Amino acid sequence: MAERGVLDEIRFSRDLSLWQVVTRGLGVMVMTAMFILLGDAVATAGSLAPLSFLLAALVVLVNSLGYIELAMSGSRPGGAYVQAHGTRGGWLAFLIGWILTLAGLGVCTLLAQGFAVQVTTLLSDHLELVLPVWPWAAGLVILLASTILWARRRADAGW
Repeated sequence: MAERGVLDEIRFSRDLSLWQVVTRGLGVMVMTAMFILLGDAVATAGSLAPLSFLLAALVVLVNSLGYIELAMSGSRPGGAYVQAHGTRGGWLAFLIGWILTLAGLGVCTLLAQGFAVQVTTLLSDHLELVLPVWPWAAGLVILLASTILWARRRADAGW
């Protein structure tokens, strides 16, 4: 009897269309760039800020094309880790998994920090309250993590 791995038991939902997936991914990147990074980018790059955004768009395009090629050539659905595990295995899949995990944490940190800066700026400008940034970022992370855990427990309980 052949052993089945954990990856063989994963079932992916096909409820989202390609358009929905692309627009959701782009929405997160555009909102991050527009509301969080725009001021810092313009302050640093000055008049070359449009060029920096074009270069960033080129990098995102090349990365997206790589993921599309990976998805089209793979034998089963899944991200970079699943594809690397299926074709190369070993240390490369392990490395890709950790890089993706750390990159995701970095984006989450950037978004939480951006939210906190926006809230403290708003409170400072309109209510003249000067508050530190970190509690707002930590509070958002705790709120989202607890919401995910609560939803997971409800799903496990069969709600």
